[in-house]
Amino acid sequence: MRRGPDELLRWLFAAMDFPVSVVLLSGTSIVPPADFTLRDGDEVEVDVPGIGTLRNPVRQVGRPAPVESEAAS
Repeated sequence: MRRGPDELLRWLFAAMDFPVSVVLLSGTSIVPPADFTLRDGDEVEVDVPGIGTLRNPVRQVGRPAPVESEAAS
């Protein structure tokens, strides 16, 4: 995994609060380049032949993402 659990949790809680609970799943074999990030307005599309296509727009929610220097502290 490129990002450790602590960093993933910082990013998860940077945008939203989860007063009851939350599940963070990171089981993917698709790893984009280190400089890749999704931005507000992007669209994620997953196509499974014979089943269909799932399209999800990317929207920024909650607080702005932490600045890299803040995330490192």
